[in-house]
Amino acid sequence: MIQNESLRDVNLLRADIRGADGVKNLEQYRGCLIGGAAGDALGYAVEFPGTDAVVKKYGKSGSKNCELHNGIAPVSSVTQMTLFTANGLLLGTTRGMTRGIMGPYPAYIAACYKDWLQTQSAAYPLRPRSLYSWLVNEPELFARRDPGDTCISAIINGADGTIDEPMNQSKGCGGMVRAAPIGLYLGGRRYESDKIDMIGAETAALTHGHELGYIPAAAFVHMLIAAVNHSGASSSTGAVTGSIMGTYLGYSSIPDKYIENLELKNVILELADDLYHDCIWNKAWLCAKGG
Repeated sequence: MIQNESLRDVNLLRADIRGADGVKNLEQYRGCLIGGAAGDALGYAVEFPGTDAVVKKYGKSGSKNCELHNGIAPVSSVTQMTLFTANGLLLGTTRGMTRGIMGPYPAYIAACYKDWLQTQSAAYPLRPRSLYSWLVNEPELFARRDPGDTCISAIINGADGTIDEPMNQSKGCGGMVRAAPIGLYLGGRRYESDKIDMIGAETAALTHGHELGYIPAAAFVHMLIAAVNHSGASSSTGAVTGSIMGTYLGYSSIPDKYIENLELKNVILELADDLYHDCIWNKAWLCAKGG
C-alpha cells in the first residue's frame, strides 16, 4: 500500500503538466535511457578488473566496445534500477490521474524498488502477489548484476529513508546513478528545477542517507571511453555519461554498435516512450473517448 496519498499531490500534478506551448523531444527521451544503458554495458565489462588489467587486455586506449555474452551486451543493476525508477514515476502519475489522489513520487519509486528486490531474490516468474511494476514480467530483469550492498539492505529494511531521517550514512553513487528518469520526466512536465532537485534527492535518500549520497542526484564515443576505463565504478560513470550525452545528442546519434546488442533494449525504449507520452488516461482523454 502506498502511504500518504492525498488530493494535494494530484492537484500539483495537474497544475504542473506541460502546456500546449511546451515542446518535448522523443529523441532526447530515448537517447537518455538508451545512452545510459549503453554506457552501463560498456563500463560493466571493465568495472572489476581494475585499470592495470584493462590496459593489459585492451591497450592504453581502453575498451571501446561492449563485451557480448551469448550475443547480448549485459547491463548492470544500475540500468535495472533506473528502469524501476522510471516505472515508479509513471505509476505515481497514473494513480493520480485515475484515482484522484496521489502521494509523493518517491513513495511510488520505493514501491517499485521493492518489486526490483523481488527480481534479485526470487526466480521468474513471481507468484501472484501485490506488485506495482510491470517490469517483474520481464525475465531478463531477474539476472543479478552486482547490486550494491547499500541498495539491497536499504530496500530490505523498507526503502523509507528521508533527508531529515536517514536510514544510514551511505554516500555511495547508487542513489545518483538511477536518477536520470526523474529529471527527464519531471522536466518534461515543466516542474521547476528546485522541485526536480528535491525529488531527485528524496529518491536517492530512500537508500543512501549521507548528504553526499543524495545531493549529486539532484562527443558520445570519446566521453564514454574516458568515463569507463579506470579503476572506479565504471558501469556507474558510464551510465551517467551515457544518459547526459544521449539526452544532449539524441537517440539517433548513438552509434549502432552500442545499441544493436544491448540487453533490455526494447524494454528501455518502451519506458522512454512512456515517459515521453506520459499518462493519457486523464479527464480530457476520457471525454475524447466518450468516457
